[in-house]
Amino acid sequence: MSRTITVTQTRTTPKTKTPPKSVQRTSPGRKLNNTMDIKSQREQLVNTYLTFSYEMRPGLENRVFWKYVTLMLYSIDRIAGTDTNNNRNATLYSNVNKMTGIVSDAEQVFWSNTFLNILKNIKRINASTTRPLYNRLPKI
Repeated sequence: MSRTITVTQTRTTPKTKTPPKSVQRTSPGRKLNNTMDIKSQREQLVNTYLTFSYEMRPGLENRVFWKYVTLMLYSIDRIAGTDTNNNRNATLYSNVNKMTGIVSDAEQVFWSNTFLNILKNIKRINASTTRPLYNRLPKI
């Protein structure tokens, strides 16, 4: 003969305590979509570079390549806090769709190494980081 014992518990308080109201909202509210802190901007630049390096191959189309270059230059300028090249980036990005042809391997290697060196020194990005790079952009 076996005996079964059934225990019924009615609990009015949850098992885990909720923190007091003064501690619950210690983090700031949701940030707006168009504002990012420097750390997030750096992470975005790294992610763009990783996608850029994944796309690189012999026979890469001009429009794909120059879109990535423009996006990375824009991200670097945002990190540096400069907005002098925003018009140049916007016009280049909008005109890139009109480009045809293939980017040379030497051009891909140059930009890849340049961005890699910038990423190695990502905490030292300043307003003069992109200044010499804008001279190498194509004239559209």
